[in-house]
Amino acid sequence: MSRTSPTPAPEVLAEFPLTTTQTRCWVLEKTKPGNVALNVAVRWEVRGPVQASSLETAFRTVIARHEILRTRLAETETGPVQQVVAEVPFKLDLVDLRAMPAAQQAARVDDIAHEIADRPFDLGQPGLIRATLIRLSPERAMLVYVVHQTCFDGASIRVLGHEIGTIAQAVEEGRAPDLPDLPLQYGDYALWQADYLGSGALDEDALWWDETLAGAPYFEVEPDKPRPPVRST
Repeated sequence: MSRTSPTPAPEVLAEFPLTTTQTRCWVLEKTKPGNVALNVAVRWEVRGPVQASSLETAFRTVIARHEILRTRLAETETGPVQQVVAEVPFKLDLVDLRAMPAAQQAARVDDIAHEIADRPFDLGQPGLIRATLIRLSPERAMLVYVVHQTCFDGASIRVLGHEIGTIAQAVEEGRAPDLPDLPLQYGDYALWQADYLGSGALDEDALWWDETLAGAPYFEVEPDKPRPPVRST
């Protein structure tokens, strides 16, 4: 009987404190493991004869370029930290709907996009990003991707779109992509934020709010609609 070799542990290159955003995500994940409300889901329409292999190479290049896309969250004796690993595997999933009538494609794309978005991430595993290319015609497709909020936000969408497009076009043309070196990584920002928050720079503001809100009565804002019995996202 053959035995499957255990997957080797990824090589950790660096370790950083969590940012405030990552800490919020960590607490919410601990409260409700597999919390898909923390997934950032995006879909792009792709036009032209773009090769799936070019997009896959573009995603792999971006993941290698940005440390945060090779990061996992880990528990240590002193608390949670973010760890950057040397490399993570990435595969662009493919779905071919070209044989489906055009009138039915939009609903099927919605179903696929929601299924991908509703799949939870394991924050202890690096590479919190996945993508699927849905072929609709020879020169039209939908690129659906999901990234966890610990390493992605609304501002990241434009950055990722620019870099994926730039790299994919360069691959198609057989040349190196024209992208500048990154002067900073997310870990550098995490260190800066930790130093800033630890310097006492916000103590005066916190004291003002403590004094201003001292003795304030408890109140609730009346909602526009009744709360559902079960919270949804």
